[in-house]
Amino acid sequence: MDFWRFIDTSDLALLNGQYDSQFVLASWLIASMAAYCGLSLRDLIGQQREANAHIAWLGLGGLALGVGIWAMHFMGMMAFSLPAPISYDPMITSLSVVPAILGAAITLNLISIPTPSFSRMQCAAIVLSLAISLMHLFGMEAMVMPGVGMAYELEYFIASIVIAYVLALVALLTRYFATSNTTINKILSAGLMGFSIAAMHYTAMLAARFYQIDATLMNSGHAVEHDLMALVVIAMAAILIVFVVIVALQEQRLMQQSANRVQIASVLPDGLIGVDHNLQVVFSNLAAQQLFEYSAEELGQLYISQLVPSWNWGILKSSRRDDVITAVAKKRLGGEFALEAKVVPQVVNKENQMIIVMRDVTERHEREQHVRRLVAALEQAADGILISSVDSEGIFINKAMNSLVRNSRDRLEIEKFMEANPAVRGRLAELETWQGHFEIGNRDDSTTHLDVTVSPILDQNEELMEYLVVAVSYTHLRAHE
Repeated sequence: MDFWRFIDTSDLALLNGQYDSQFVLASWLIASMAAYCGLSLRDLIGQQREANAHIAWLGLGGLALGVGIWAMHFMGMMAFSLPAPISYDPMITSLSVVPAILGAAITLNLISIPTPSFSRMQCAAIVLSLAISLMHLFGMEAMVMPGVGMAYELEYFIASIVIAYVLALVALLTRYFATSNTTINKILSAGLMGFSIAAMHYTAMLAARFYQIDATLMNSGHAVEHDLMALVVIAMAAILIVFVVIVALQEQRLMQQSANRVQIASVLPDGLIGVDHNLQVVFSNLAAQQLFEYSAEELGQLYISQLVPSWNWGILKSSRRDDVITAVAKKRLGGEFALEAKVVPQVVNKENQMIIVMRDVTERHEREQHVRRLVAALEQAADGILISSVDSEGIFINKAMNSLVRNSRDRLEIEKFMEANPAVRGRLAELETWQGHFEIGNRDDSTTHLDVTVSPILDQNEELMEYLVVAVSYTHLRAHE
């Protein structure tokens, strides 16, 4: 197969071709649709963090853009006619799509970073223009024209590659250096890129010279039915491009939702850690990073058992959504803290994962231990102690107080202190302590005399929460004195 057909055609009987303007317009539209699809997928490719997902979307983008370029070429060929029948070799026609797909994939990979440099954009434009040119050459070699030969004019041939490069670069620069990332900008860039693909094809067609070899053979071939082939090419390209765009839009929507969740999670006060089926950390928010004193990148290299040694897959999986599990966690520099967590199972890309919502409860545990020690001390105190709510509901009463009032006809209540002595009500209303004597009538008609101190308990806002009552038997006190 001779690709280089640069021969002198001045002495040959040249054939003049014609173009159908409707097919020419259709070829540009197909190329623009393919370019729009490729540019849309470029945004998606750049957002992939996993290598397999990056390769998969890169391949899909290269396929859509490459097939679009290939479809544009054959739509352009449908627009062209000669005074001789034209058909196409199916094997070469099929192979001609390969350089277009590979070149499109390499181009998308080069421009998939958020802010590609100018030199990177130049490389992408060179690769794309060379891929289009190579695909065009393959496609031209697929032409079967009995009695007709083909040659190229070198000047037009080179010009077609240069035009493809310049227009592709302009399209890419328009896309990435626009003031806003809008659909209009993307459509404009896709239109320019589609124009560069079409311009390369039609300039290369100007470079082609068709000449008569044998007039008797020119009418012996069978021409391809243009309308049927055009319909097949358009259908193939349109179905692929529409499918890829729908999938890309759906994936983009899911990724945007995921990004929104990540943004929300980043400002939550509780720590969030996501782990995969191997219990390796795949996500962490700022609160979790502060808890364990690791950066997000450092956490991403660890397993949850390195952070919480007692946790394994069985423990986490058996935890129901409403269960609260506690454990001792390790900080980066060796410190430990009490951890309280809930586990939320989820499925991501058909893979079982878990989101662990956690918080440091060390201070709360210390406060609870302090309260328990205080309660134990109050329980063993020699004086009677009662903690009462504002509405006289008993919250705590120790053994000594129970012993003092066990024979009482009535319950010991703050309200009774206030009814028996108006001074109590006045002092407590001013949030001050009252101290005095109080008598309790017993069931055997005897009387218990108490020395009582009533103090208000205030919260951090100086608001009344509860009352503390400390009582000592007046009779025992006097006997002791």
